[in-house]
Amino acid sequence: MGAEATVTQTTGSRTRFVPLCGVHGQEPMCYLLEVDAFVFLLDCGWDDRTDVMDLVELKEHAGRVDAVLVSHADTRHLGALPYAVGKLGLECPVYATLPVHKMGQMVLYDLYLSKRAEEDYDTFDLNDVDRAFGMFNTMRYAQQINLSGKGEGITITPFPAGHSVGGTTWRISKEAEDILYAVDYNHRKERHLNGAALHTFNRPAVLITDAYNGLTEQTSRKLRDRTLVAGVMQTLRSGGNVLIPVDTATRVLEILLVLDSHWEHQKIGLYSLAFLNNVAYNVVEFAKSMLEFMNSDISKSFEHTRDNVFDCKNVHLCHNMEELEELPDQPKVVLASMASLEAGMGRNLLVDWASNPDNLILFVERAQAGTVSSFIQAYMDSDETEDFQARIMMGHREPLDEVELVEFQEAEEARKEEEMLADAVYGDAGLEIMDLEEGNANAGTVQEKARAVGQVLIEGFETPEGAVAPLFPFPEEDVERDEYGEVLDPAEFAGDEEPSPTSAAEAMGGKSDGGDTDMLEESPTKLVVEEVDIVIRASLQYIDFEGRSDERSIKNIVTQVQPRQLILVHGSTEATQSLKSHFETVLKSVHAPNPLEPVTIDSVSASYRLRLTEDFMRMVRFSRVAGNYQVAWVDGELKREEGNEALDLVPSQGALHAVQKAVFVGETRLAELKEIIQSTLNLSVRFIPGGLVCGDRVVVRKEGQRLSFEGALSEEYYRVREVVYAQYHMC
Repeated sequence: MGAEATVTQTTGSRTRFVPLCGVHGQEPMCYLLEVDAFVFLLDCGWDDRTDVMDLVELKEHAGRVDAVLVSHADTRHLGALPYAVGKLGLECPVYATLPVHKMGQMVLYDLYLSKRAEEDYDTFDLNDVDRAFGMFNTMRYAQQINLSGKGEGITITPFPAGHSVGGTTWRISKEAEDILYAVDYNHRKERHLNGAALHTFNRPAVLITDAYNGLTEQTSRKLRDRTLVAGVMQTLRSGGNVLIPVDTATRVLEILLVLDSHWEHQKIGLYSLAFLNNVAYNVVEFAKSMLEFMNSDISKSFEHTRDNVFDCKNVHLCHNMEELEELPDQPKVVLASMASLEAGMGRNLLVDWASNPDNLILFVERAQAGTVSSFIQAYMDSDETEDFQARIMMGHREPLDEVELVEFQEAEEARKEEEMLADAVYGDAGLEIMDLEEGNANAGTVQEKARAVGQVLIEGFETPEGAVAPLFPFPEEDVERDEYGEVLDPAEFAGDEEPSPTSAAEAMGGKSDGGDTDMLEESPTKLVVEEVDIVIRASLQYIDFEGRSDERSIKNIVTQVQPRQLILVHGSTEATQSLKSHFETVLKSVHAPNPLEPVTIDSVSASYRLRLTEDFMRMVRFSRVAGNYQVAWVDGELKREEGNEALDLVPSQGALHAVQKAVFVGETRLAELKEIIQSTLNLSVRFIPGGLVCGDRVVVRKEGQRLSFEGALSEEYYRVREVVYAQYHMC
């Protein structure tokens, strides 16, 4: 017998949304979401300038965050995590997909190494990066995690968002209420990514989305790719070089595939194609292992041919300027980080190549405000006819000269000697020395402190009878022994292994395609900073490779989702206001908060929780519909006994013999139906207006939500009909 069915009435929950930054502008994204007593931090972004003054608001709230949800693996979404963990006291679980975890770690390694190469950078270090990413909990798409403690009853689920590998639309559920956090999503299918799944949601309680492309109209993917290839090839044929400032590990993958595919199909050997950053090899290797998060065509191709699209046979992976200079002396295309040109080797190439009118500087995303890229793009949008001129600070590291090297080595030897002596005095004997005597408290060096400690230990001891000197306690180590002597630990004699990289040293210390394998064990260097005047005579071009839905698509998708409350973030004031005005005509409640302006939403609808008895569940027959869902008819009655608040769900009379009318469940989408029929029946399927042609004899037509079949009665006809029924039919 199962337990009684119980029904619990609740009054809903309270949701409070507070934007710390990233509203009415293009600043990085960082928002607080409070669901009753549980506090989420939605993204933890920073820009490439890493100005700590931008994190003043985060500093005030970091201590009360219970969980962090990260949606994409770039600095705008997770750049501030190492600083928040290392300096602001952020200590809570971080949830993200596996690609966001791995690629995000590479992004921050590259950011730190790029900054460290040009300045004495101490805002955060690689230990902070490793500690932050050690707090990650990785998830698969559609995987549910039920939170505990303060988050009891809350479920988080990631769904594909497009835009970047592992990019996530988060669904946060409590009781019957869903909150969707969908920023930087792309509904379009690209070379390496499927589109976002946002359109599959229906009437969530709250939708938090961005207005970044609220005034933008996108061109087709084919036209975009052709424009990129045409601009690049025209420059190369004229003898110039092409610099494409890119991010470290997200959108750059799409551009790599476009260019590598062109190089492969056209058999280009006269020009070099290079990917230049500190972690280029690791980024490509991670991309090879994450095909399950990418375009379904890529996964299917790999299953059949075992060819990995990210082998990128025509791309040279370079990790420093020396490796780039080793390429043949011919025109080249270099995809170099960082896109902002605030640091990184792309900044060095800008200085070297900008003055040559044969070269091309090609931007593929809108620049972060206040960066070098933003100043150049502002110049491109202006009516200026004069060459762009600017003075920037350039730093580089040089080896120490002989005198400086001797001084450095002497200082290092003195430091190591003091550390060894300190360990011998305080650590080896196993004694705890709390304080020195007052007379020795001002002892300066470690040697003086050691002598002082020795005097303290001797005073007060009496020499035991028969002993020639004071005896001091010496803890003998308890060693496990067997009949053969001391037991040995095999782990102490294990050979070197190569586990998957979980720290900076591991990630950077492996194979790097000819790069410096000891990048983190730097020889002594000094920082040299100088002012450099640049004059841009090279051609400038912008092509939108951001991979975000445009204005028209945003309006259609959000209107289709029909959220009860809409919150607009991350977009210019003009774009935000434009979308707000539009959605106010089709939705009941639209918010566009200012920084730190809270939006409070109370759920007033009551909900009921019902637990079914085992006896009743034995009668239920489930049918799988719409891919991964199981649905069943429930035919029963609720009964309440006197003096007992619990309700019993019992089968109604005749339930065993009841025949239900067949129904269709779910939304019919021809694109999804086409893929299902192709993969299940191995038939050729093509689109026609209003339907699909399956094989040679069957046509599936869609009229509204109604499906009809046309064709000669044959085995193929019945097989197609059976597959379609299995997706939506329940009886």
